[in-house]
Amino acid sequence: MQRGKVLGYLEIQWEAICKEVTIISPMLKQDILEQVERLSYEQQQQLLDLARAMAMTTPKGVPGKRLLSFAGAIAVDDLQTMEQAIEESCERVDLNEW
Repeated sequence: MQRGKVLGYLEIQWEAICKEVTIISPMLKQDILEQVERLSYEQQQQLLDLARAMAMTTPKGVPGKRLLSFAGAIAVDDLQTMEQAIEESCERVDLNEW
């Protein structure tokens, strides 16, 4: 892949990663692209490999801040029932089960 093609591909990959990120600064994006343009072809390939690996291992989910609205939504009695069920049933091995 030629340098121009690598840059174009990196931009496409970057756009895909940005869609997964909840907050991305346009200035940050521009700065990253400027830095990528300074790299050699081999360095761009390494960066592309790193970006792919990072994108694959990035945990998906909801930031904790967005879950705060659910705090207190479960009644205390229900929480105690859940806790008791976990303590009674989880991490116990029934040797005769198999």
